[in-house]
Amino acid sequence: MRLTEIFNTSENPDGWFGGINIVVFGDFLQLPPVKEDFSFVKLSKEKLEKYVGGMDTFDIWSLFEYDELRINVRQKDDKRYGELLSQLRLGYVTPDDIDLLNQRKFEFIHRDSSKTIDELCRYLVKLPADSVCLLPTRRMCENLNTAMLRKLQSEEIKLIAKDSFQSNKKLENKINKLLSTNNNSNQCGIDRKITIKIGATIMIRRNIDVTLGLFMSQ
Repeated sequence: MRLTEIFNTSENPDGWFGGINIVVFGDFLQLPPVKEDFSFVKLSKEKLEKYVGGMDTFDIWSLFEYDELRINVRQKDDKRYGELLSQLRLGYVTPDDIDLLNQRKFEFIHRDSSKTIDELCRYLVKLPADSVCLLPTRRMCENLNTAMLRKLQSEEIKLIAKDSFQSNKKLENKINKLLSTNNNSNQCGIDRKITIKIGATIMIRRNIDVTLGLFMSQ
């Protein structure tokens, strides 16, 4: 609706999305948004009333041509594990699948949080460099990253973000106040101060130079 408003195509029967072509990528089986339904779930009568009021409703999905990407690139070198994950996301798990998952299960010896982090660090350094460790909370990620960083003997390098802007005096105080909050949710999830070391693994959060392979999530 926002694109329709920007390009002033609301009176055009074919004016959805401002009359421009839209390519949408996503996974219908990924976790739903917080406190919302999956994208394929039909909106209830109450939600329709809440979101569109007295407007006529329309099935937006009918405007799209659906195509499914079936090649699993991430698990291309481990076909058996890739098949397991494909079945698991549909809710189908066989005894063989459970046995395979149990073979990859990592059990902590200690219960103390500092010792379990150290155990996890020792386990991770034995894995291939491109291995990904997923944790349920940002705080856990920060603790693990800090622990992994401590194990490197190289000198710490502190990267401190510096904001700059051009505006009139009327907006200057407002902008400074917003920047002073240091809320990383307003900063693309990136902290104002980052500590790294030579040899540390980092993740790029924004595209830098695609031609050099410096792009998001690498």
